[in-house]
Amino acid sequence: MNPWFLASTSSGTVEVDNWKARIIAAGSTVSDSTVAKVRTFVAGCKTARIWDSLLDIGVFAGNDLTAALVKLKYQPTVQSTISNMVGAVNGTNYVESAGYIPTISYKYLDSGVRLDYISADGTNLHLAMYCKDAFNLRPMGVFRSSVATRHYLVYNDYSTTPSFAWGTFGTGGSGTTAGFRITTHYSGSNAYLYLNGTSVESVALDYSKPSEWSCGIGVSHGSATGSSAEAGSYFGATATAFQYYSIGYGLSASQAATYNTLVHALQVALGRS
Repeated sequence: MNPWFLASTSSGTVEVDNWKARIIAAGSTVSDSTVAKVRTFVAGCKTARIWDSLLDIGVFAGNDLTAALVKLKYQPTVQSTISNMVGAVNGTNYVESAGYIPTISYKYLDSGVRLDYISADGTNLHLAMYCKDAFNLRPMGVFRSSVATRHYLVYNDYSTTPSFAWGTFGTGGSGTTAGFRITTHYSGSNAYLYLNGTSVESVALDYSKPSEWSCGIGVSHGSATGSSAEAGSYFGATATAFQYYSIGYGLSASQAATYNTLVHALQVALGRS
């Protein structure tokens, strides 16, 4: 079913009006056309009963970088904007039709979201990111090697066994294919990696507790030693654009497929695909 038709049965007005107001309060603007497209996306997520599982969302939309870093959704205990942590902030960092554009390798953002606040043992958790271009290494999550806590989204990894929380994803889930990836545990004993709505790998749970460090966007935030969070310098992603992310509760296979359709439709509407 066309997600834009599906969305007409529900409304994202309140949430999107709040997002627009926060953009204006930050000193920026967003077009009425973009507001309408994001409202349709939110309505579709609500109709599909996905919205409540999405706790932190970045759509990277609006008329400048300030607007792009205002989150569509966030929790009361977490910052309402995405922190721009590395690299000069200038006009080359963002164009709505392209998304957030790093000007250097290892450019990254900080969501401010601690995954251990969502899940005590890595269950019922998801990380998701959309990139219209190929994205290298580990572009989202937390990595703390010495205490064996690794919760991150795999795009392509130079290791032969890139791990995500409860086990290891092999090379089948890696690669540089562009699009929308979701790494999630919903129920049962396995976590799953979805590429453009299709499950491509699964791993067995080991119920490790997520690190207390915040979830990086554009990097797996953490360190090899586990002694300190190295400000995104560990397992960062190479410079490229990215257009959307979310953090939240686990998604079922059917929810992952529907969510993929909605996110892709939003990217098309914003001229990014």
